[in-house]
Amino acid sequence: MTGEQPAAAAAAAAAPVTPATSAVDGGLVLCNVSVASLSFRDVVTAASAAGFDAISILGRSLRRARTREGLSDSDIRAMLDDNGLAVTEIEAVGDWLMPPPVDQPAFMNQVLTEAEYLQAGRSLGAKTLVATHFGDPVELDQAAEKFAGLCDRAADHGLNVALEAVAWATIGDIGTAWEIARRADRPNAGVLVDAWHHNRGPGAGNAEMLRRVPGDRVFAVQLSDAAATPVGPPLEDVRHRLLPGEGSLDLTGLVGILDDAGVRAPIGVEVLSAEILAQGPAGAGRILMDALRATLDRARSAVTESSGTESSAPGR
Repeated sequence: MTGEQPAAAAAAAAAPVTPATSAVDGGLVLCNVSVASLSFRDVVTAASAAGFDAISILGRSLRRARTREGLSDSDIRAMLDDNGLAVTEIEAVGDWLMPPPVDQPAFMNQVLTEAEYLQAGRSLGAKTLVATHFGDPVELDQAAEKFAGLCDRAADHGLNVALEAVAWATIGDIGTAWEIARRADRPNAGVLVDAWHHNRGPGAGNAEMLRRVPGDRVFAVQLSDAAATPVGPPLEDVRHRLLPGEGSLDLTGLVGILDDAGVRAPIGVEVLSAEILAQGPAGAGRILMDALRATLDRARSAVTESSGTESSAPGR
C-alpha cells in the first residue's frame, strides 16, 4: 500500500481488534459520494467548515489521495485528527461473495481488494466496512456463509460490516440484506440504510421490511431525496438524487422508524450535485449540512408534536 512502512504494516496486521463503539455514534457524516470529485484536502475542508462529525471514504477517493495527492494513510489520519473528524464507513467491498462482473459501469468498479479495504479501514480508524453485491442471483445460505467469513476477517481489523442494498444490485432491498446479515450470526454483521436505494429498489420504501431490522444492527444511515417519479432506470435516476427535504421521499417516516428502533448509527448525506460543488468546498459542505440538519429536525419535531414528548434521539 502506498505510503506504508513495512514495520507499520506488520504492526497493523498483528493482533485481532474487537469492534468498538465509536465517538461518532449518532453523529453527522459527510458522505464521500457527495464530494467525490474534490481532492481529499477539499473534502476535509468541506466537512470541517460545516461542522460534520465525520466523513465516509470511497475506495476510489482513497486511491486518488494516495497516488495523485501523495498522501499516506498516516497523512490522511493526521489531517482528519487535526480537523476533529472521524471516519465512519469505508466503501464498498464487492468481492466477498464472488468476483464482481466485469461489464458493470465504471463508477461502480471496485478499485481496492477486500484485503486493501480491511487494511485501509484499520489504518484510517474507520468503524464500518460497507459491502455490496453485483453479479449472479444470491442463494441466501451461501451468501450468509460468505458474509460471516467477511465479518470474521473484518473483526480482526476492528471493523463492523454493513451490507448495503443497492437498488439495481443482486442484493437490492433491505429485507434481503438483513436476512443475510442475520443468518451470518456475527456480532459485527449489520446493514447500511440508504434512503434513496430503500425507496427506489425492490422494497420500494417498504416500512415493515425496515422495521424488522434491529436498531443495533443498523451501522450507518445515508439520506438523500428524490422526485416522486424516477428519472429513467435506477442507474440513471441515481444521478438525480436531491438534497434531503427537496423531494418526495418520506424521510420523516424513515427517520422515525430508525429512532423507534433505537438506531444510534451515524447519519450521512449523500447527494450528487455539480451545482452544490460549484459553491466551493466550504460552501458545499454548509449546503449539505443545512439540508441534513433541517431534515432531521423536521422528523424529530413531527414525532415530538404527535407524542407530546421531547425526542430522545441522540446527537441532534
